Amino acid sequence: MARINLRKISPTKRYTVRELANKLNITPRAIYLKLKDGLPSFPMKKKLHILGEEFIEYEKTKRVKRKQYIKESEFWCCSCKNKREPLNKEVKIEDFSQTNKKVQKNTILLTSVCPVCKNQMFKFSNTSKIEEIKSMFKTKE
Repeated sequence: MARINLRKISPTKRYTVRELANKLNITPRAIYLKLKDGLPSFPMKKKLHILGEEFIEYEKTKRVKRKQYIKESEFWCCSCKNKREPLNKEVKIEDFSQTNKKVQKNTILLTSVCPVCKNQMFKFSNTSKIEEIKSMFKTKE
């Protein structure tokens, strides 16, 4: 799902469901799902109205809830959709900045295996953290 551009919404204005959907280039059904999920609204002239300020606040709180922070010793498994520590604490280190020109200098790629689903997990880090990584994991280079 595409991120909603909150700069299109005026915090001082009130919107009907259709106006808000047109402004954000999404369907009215998506707005109704947000209303069902807890977006505040009020009836006026037989239509539901949403305050711009309340919509902005609702979207910002939803974004904060989705964000997950991982520790230095954890990886994100794309298969399990969860943060995991590597299998047997084994990590492979590759100097990624040498092979890919689109990546910043001093970038390394850490590769490991998920202990649950056995798929590969990846994580980018900085070369300045190599000593810290080597002390936390069994490394292969």
